[in-house]
Amino acid sequence: PTKIRTMQGDIFQVGVDPKLEGMEIFDPYKWFSKADLVPIGDYPYDPQLPLYTSTDFGFTHNTAIAWWQTSLDKSKVFLIDFVQNSQKVIDYYLPFYTGKFSKDSSYKESDYTKEELDKIKKHSKWKGARNFGDPAGKQKTITDTSVIRKLSQSGIHIFTNEKAKSFAPRREATKILLRILYINKGKETEFFLECLKQARYPESRVDSQKTSAMVKPIHDFTADARACAEYFAVNIGIKRAKPRTVN
Repeated sequence: PTKIRTMQGDIFQVGVDPKLEGMEIFDPYKWFSKADLVPIGDYPYDPQLPLYTSTDFGFTHNTAIAWWQTSLDKSKVFLIDFVQNSQKVIDYYLPFYTGKFSKDSSYKESDYTKEELDKIKKHSKWKGARNFGDPAGKQKTITDTSVIRKLSQSGIHIFTNEKAKSFAPRREATKILLRILYINKGKETEFFLECLKQARYPESRVDSQKTSAMVKPIHDFTADARACAEYFAVNIGIKRAKPRTVN
């Protein structure tokens, strides 16, 4: 099989494909997407499977929420929906979690687009999810209440993993996730996958004779979706998965 070395010194067994021979890839997940190994298809919500969310919290940056399901044996993971927006306080996102509007919210139905209202209506028919998120959501905001506490007050309990504070364990968990990930086709979910493909490290000269310290990818338009994948991966706890191969 072809061996591909990343800037971080990892070796991935990607499978035999002439397109991959001699390729050096300096991005955290692009090695996977180059081979188009993540299937996109009809993978809608299934009421028989467990439901999860993962959230990257932001205000000036995007807040991004992804909805996931796994097969019962966790041999497959499905990204079934995704939403992101910026310049919104956490109240704005509550209906996406719950499928309903709160009378106490500062946002009304008229503040949402038709597409957003359709998504909220769809989520109203879903079961309750187990919710994962960024540990930084525990920090207090300008309202003196953390985002995670605010969500908890609305019945949305966010579970965090201290490993999510460091990029290295998030990336290791996400590499395993990508081996068993399936994308429910749609504009938002396919954008999510594209973000994983486009995520990149800061440019620097790479000396193949020396190792590089772990660096974080650039915080650009890809960062929020990428973080959602990482927070889910580090919390769901899938320890191993067989590598996908190029057909």
